[in-house]
Amino acid sequence: LVNANGGITWFCGRNAVFRRNSCKRPVEKIGFSQNITDRKEQEEKLLTGDDILQQAEQITGMGTWEYDMATGNFKWSQGMYQLFNLPMKIRPHPEIYFDYTPEEQKDIVDRIVNNIRSNGEPFEETITLLPENMDKKFVRIKGSPIKDKKKHIVKMVGVDLDITEHLNSAQEVAHLNRKLQERHKELETMNSELKTFNIITSSDYKDTLQFLYTNLEYIATTEARRLGDSAKANIRRAQAAIQRMKLLTSDITGYLQLYDIGVNKTLIDPNPILKDVITG
Repeated sequence: LVNANGGITWFCGRNAVFRRNSCKRPVEKIGFSQNITDRKEQEEKLLTGDDILQQAEQITGMGTWEYDMATGNFKWSQGMYQLFNLPMKIRPHPEIYFDYTPEEQKDIVDRIVNNIRSNGEPFEETITLLPENMDKKFVRIKGSPIKDKKKHIVKMVGVDLDITEHLNSAQEVAHLNRKLQERHKELETMNSELKTFNIITSSDYKDTLQFLYTNLEYIATTEARRLGDSAKANIRRAQAAIQRMKLLTSDITGYLQLYDIGVNKTLIDPNPILKDVITG
């Protein structure tokens, strides 16, 4: 019924024949109406909760289950059937994990089954699930006991969560991290070689150039009378070339020192300055 304020109230009406005439025809009925609004609202909440649970299971790749200690009934949610790739008509039992896990994990499955059926202890395990006609999955299983007022375990409830994507992502991150470490070692080696080259250019190489320049200057000065004009010109050209090599070496040394002191090389890039000057 729709109330005066627009709300809805649910009623359950029951009636039956109360009196019949001499021809056995009903002439009077009796009945009553019962307000069942609270019950209907609870039913709608349960239906809404089931819908939300199914959506959550589909999004997260999980399933829920419960095991009744008294009856041995192992109840699965829809998400569990999707994890195992099984039809809803299958009646599961705790030992079903043995049929869909590799042989080397039987000890883990044995602990899971014992905790569900008899031990009643909380547990958390990770297994490899091998569903039919599907790729293998890595599933984390977590179970907890439900106790009554007398602290007796009446149920075991749990969640099976597909963590395959999470583990694959973790393995990919670990692989990338190893690659990064290898690149870092290569970079350290290159920096070490660069520092060695810088040391050589800043000392030995510059000293050698200075030695060449000085000896050519000595020849040009002391042997000037014995040298022709062509020889003198060649010596001066050689000295000029050595001088340019000294300047270039100083530039290389100064640039390589930036790696040691940690200067951002974009701050001293001449190209933006040249571009601004040309634009102006």
